[in-house]
Amino acid sequence: ARIRNMKRREAKARAQSEEPRDGEEEEEGEREEKGDDEDIEEPEVEMAKEGHVTACCLSQPSGRLLAGVGRYEGYLWELVDGEEEAMPRLGLMPDAHPVQMVWSPSGRFLIVGYNNGRVWLVPKDSSLTTYIEVACGDAMRGPIAAARLSVDDRCLAVASRDGSLSIHTLQSDKIFDASRLLAAQRREGKSGIVDDMFPTTDCSLRCDLPPVDNSCWEVLADKAEVPGGMKSITTRSHYSLEKEKLKAEEEKAHAVAEGHKENVRKEVAMLRQQLEDIRSAFHKEVEEASLQPLTVKEAATLFTVDDEYVQSLRHQIDSTVEEVNIEMAYDVEKSKLGVSKVEDHFLRDVDCEAIQVQSFDRSASPVGTFRVQTLPEHFHEELTRLKGLLERSGTTGLRSRRRQDENKPPGAASGGDGMIVSLGDPADGQQRTLTTALKREMRRAKREHRRRQLEELKNA
Repeated sequence: ARIRNMKRREAKARAQSEEPRDGEEEEEGEREEKGDDEDIEEPEVEMAKEGHVTACCLSQPSGRLLAGVGRYEGYLWELVDGEEEAMPRLGLMPDAHPVQMVWSPSGRFLIVGYNNGRVWLVPKDSSLTTYIEVACGDAMRGPIAAARLSVDDRCLAVASRDGSLSIHTLQSDKIFDASRLLAAQRREGKSGIVDDMFPTTDCSLRCDLPPVDNSCWEVLADKAEVPGGMKSITTRSHYSLEKEKLKAEEEKAHAVAEGHKENVRKEVAMLRQQLEDIRSAFHKEVEEASLQPLTVKEAATLFTVDDEYVQSLRHQIDSTVEEVNIEMAYDVEKSKLGVSKVEDHFLRDVDCEAIQVQSFDRSASPVGTFRVQTLPEHFHEELTRLKGLLERSGTTGLRSRRRQDENKPPGAASGGDGMIVSLGDPADGQQRTLTTALKREMRRAKREHRRRQLEELKNA
């Protein structure tokens, strides 16, 4: 308001200093002077030029810098990028200064924490002119250390210097609706119930709470001044309107439930009495007439009204049971056929007879065999190749044996294993030693030959 009034005075002085060029300009100047005289200057808000900046924050998308307390104590100042002067947006607490200023993750709320344990939530869409206050910490020892909002703006977590951590759930949509309604009412010069949600600094109650336990937030100090002539509550066991209301509602609900239970008990007792009367009357009639109890067949015959309908129902039930049995038999046969096909496909070439022989000696390995209906083609090919290798190895053995018989020295005979054994004088030790070395060499040659055959078989 002071800046706007100053601009008006400067414009008025500038208009008076300029000389009109002709009569029309003189008339226009007179009309402007009259209009300026008729304008009512706005009341200037007196702000003490004391204090210092205790908290500030920067809005990244819009480039707005918010500072409180600022040059004048007790106000939230806004400086937009590109402008030279800051503008006051919201009046802060006169008896406290902000220690925390931070934007919510969504950027929709400005969180302001004070040194007296209070937190303000300022909606962004209200041009930073309305707020909602939350009491979190101890007023004497609980300055706000940190305050954060969740991503969805539904949960507020506040940590204060008194060692307490408080978590509050919020309804952000309703807060924004109330903020817009309050701004509209203020523009129209009206006031409503929304003012209670967003109180101004002039009409709100500010008092220092004593250091008490967290469970006794309802206790106020003796020096608290409540407007309206109301008495201050100084005792801890004071009357709580909210508790009494909840207690009355609970007692009322309990009384309604008890009345409903009593009505149900009365109805049950009346029905039970009627059943007892019917039973006693029936037994009395049976005793007077000397009647005998009916059998099941007699009772069915007596209480059957339409025999044809009963027979049709029985026939329908029998036909339904027969259809179900046929469907079950079909499903069973279908399942059996499927199982047999699967067995033929997977187990036709697998062993159908297996024999395993094991000796009484535990250390000996068991010998097993199995018989199949048909062998795979690759197995036949491997057997044919193995037979050819065996035949070739047998022919080679016969040839080597013939060569040994031809080269056998006179006086020597072949042993049982096809090796040369000396039959000369026992004193001839040189002949016997050469024969043993030759046997060892021949065994080594046989082992090498078998190894080569196995490698050829594997490579083939």
